[in-house]
Amino acid sequence: IGLIFLADAHNIYQGTFWDAFWPIILILIGIGLLTGYSRRQKAKPFHQNQVNCFVVFGGEDKIVDSEDFQGGSVTTYFGGTYIDLRNAKISSGKALLDLSVAFGGVEILVPENWKIQPKGFPFMGAFENKTYQVTDETSPTLEISYFVMFGGIEVYNNPKKEHSRRYR
Repeated sequence: IGLIFLADAHNIYQGTFWDAFWPIILILIGIGLLTGYSRRQKAKPFHQNQVNCFVVFGGEDKIVDSEDFQGGSVTTYFGGTYIDLRNAKISSGKALLDLSVAFGGVEILVPENWKIQPKGFPFMGAFENKTYQVTDETSPTLEISYFVMFGGIEVYNNPKKEHSRRYR
């Protein structure tokens, strides 16, 4: 949209903003339909040691069931990602999860005995750690490295709270 205004201001584009707006919207909808982002599937548990997600204009649910969870990478732009780690175990004592979120959100449900160590930068966004404080030094640690821009990340371990999917 900004490029249309810029091109119009410099007389590169001869039409008005509204001449280009609806075709661009229809093209984006078509790309979404062709790539399958509108189709949602129920999450199935997977047994991989790392979770890797890349979501653009859509959503993804992951249920991790690994005996040796090591972390992974999650990138979400204009969409939402839900990760359920309640059945995962960290055998090495520490796992690193790298999160990058813009105009969307990530929800992570962790076991009650995990310690969470977030480190990152929210730019006009938020990181919320809603887990219970674990004081046991031998507890597994999930280190979360994150960058959030115009979105949010929520980590919780309350099994009574179902994920809200508010970021989708």
